[in-house]
Amino acid sequence: METAHPPVPPDLTRRAVARGGRLLRVRNAARTLAWTVLAGATVLFLRWAAATEPWRLPPDRLTPPWPG
Repeated sequence: METAHPPVPPDLTRRAVARGGRLLRVRNAARTLAWTVLAGATVLFLRWAAATEPWRLPPDRLTPPWPG
């Protein structure tokens, strides 16, 4: 149980900090991209809904138009 600790590279801290910084940058970029896509999809949906007005019922056609 009493063995020597394994050797640790002298630049381990620097590499860990660099890797953590890269991970944070990638995560922030992914989050920014996701929010941008979500905002764009929301704007696109609202423009589509305003143009087509899907909540309105189509006009009723109970009888054919009268020729005349």
